[in-house]
Amino acid sequence: RSAARTGGALILPKFRSAREVHPPLVVLADISGSMSQYTRIFLHFLHALTEKRRRVHAFVFGTRLTNLTRQMRHRDPDEALAECSAAVKDWSGGTRIGDTLAEFNRLWSRRVLGQGAVVLLITDGLERDDVTGLSQEMERLHKSCRRLIWLNPLLRFDG
Repeated sequence: RSAARTGGALILPKFRSAREVHPPLVVLADISGSMSQYTRIFLHFLHALTEKRRRVHAFVFGTRLTNLTRQMRHRDPDEALAECSAAVKDWSGGTRIGDTLAEFNRLWSRRVLGQGAVVLLITDGLERDDVTGLSQEMERLHKSCRRLIWLNPLLRFDG
């Protein structure tokens, strides 16, 4: 049609710009006692992410893994956090990162890590159990996703 409008003169083709598609984001946040001062801000961060992006999966862990994706979908952040409080049974308890990553890898990774997902792991890394299981599960998780980002709020650098 555009060629007819110009009397048959050669025109440059019109291209649509490619739609930006974000990869799925999976957030695994530590809610153990050592991370308790950061838990509330991380939950608000998770809520903001789920509001802005469609494919965000939110999980928290202490001694066990809890999926909070559905609870984070509430528009009101206070209501979302109240729902999260009701769903999670191990606030400010111990940390079993290796066991919870094993549970995630076994029950959730195939469901939520498709299409090149990015995994954001928010934890201080203070493991209660043997670290060999943790390293194996981290390796398995790393192989299952496009990118694995470990955010450690307690990490300190000298200088």
